[in-house]
Amino acid sequence: MLLKKIKYIEVRKSFIGKKPNTSYGASKEGKNAFKEHLNALEALINQKKN
Repeated sequence: MLLKKIKYIEVRKSFIGKKPNTSYGASKEGKNAFKEHLNALEALINQKKN
């Protein structure tokens, strides 16, 4: 999983009773990268308006 390799997501594996349970969440690095991406998109939109 590419996002896991570059540490943008965190994977937690556990068991609930006998059933495996996997959950995913954004890491601090992933949240920062997403914010930067949104800022870049916003800059593009604002650039097109002017």
